[in-house]
Amino acid sequence: MIRHSIRVKADVWINGRFVGANSPTETLKDDIVTEMGTCGKKVTIIDKICLVDDQGTERDCTTDLSYEDHSPNYVLVKGSIQATASYTVAKIRAYSVDKLYFETDYSVALNQGDVLDVTYQISATVSCSLSGSVTQLECDPSGYIQNLLKAFIGADRAVLCLKRALLMYYSETEGKYVSGLAITLSISYDTAQNKVTGSGSGTSTLDFEAEYLEYDNGANPPVPLIEQHFSQTLPIYRDTVVNVSYEFTVQ
Repeated sequence: MIRHSIRVKADVWINGRFVGANSPTETLKDDIVTEMGTCGKKVTIIDKICLVDDQGTERDCTTDLSYEDHSPNYVLVKGSIQATASYTVAKIRAYSVDKLYFETDYSVALNQGDVLDVTYQISATVSCSLSGSVTQLECDPSGYIQNLLKAFIGADRAVLCLKRALLMYYSETEGKYVSGLAITLSISYDTAQNKVTGSGSGTSTLDFEAEYLEYDNGANPPVPLIEQHFSQTLPIYRDTVVNVSYEFTVQ
């Protein structure tokens, strides 16, 4: 079984000062899981930031946002909000249309006309493990992370879907890594458990020494999302049946 998990984090800065970090809401987790399970884009741009007062009422919002793309490391979402009355802020919220993606506790007393400059610095980490015929040397999830972060700022990006598993080896004749066996996976998902599973099998038509497992989204052209490099080469022989299954959780 191959296991992956992702953690998304939003660091919040107010008027240039770090005020806290938070994890995604269940709504955002559901969007990530649904996109991975259906292979259709579901995670969308953050287009509104709002201030919530200490009574739980949303007071002032802005949709005049700017974006910076530093993926796969992080992306920035920035906006300035002017208070239309005097009140005490208790929370800051980031929305994608009407979907609440992030909510941060933050307390400050505002007078009418005061301005808060809000910056969300959003990043993600993916952990990978591998068990079975071979152990893992390293995992490179940069393709997945980059395309997820781009979704938050409305940049052009690929769908997040681990639809194909490819066993990769180095071809001396082609002078590059190529796929020795590509396996299309059946995918199921569970938003209640924030989990996606994929499984499939394929029969090799050649002999090769697999060096890593690559997941792409099965699009045309396919976009690589995660690579898991083996600690030693994995011999694959002609007519060998290879089974692949993974579990991906959103935390």
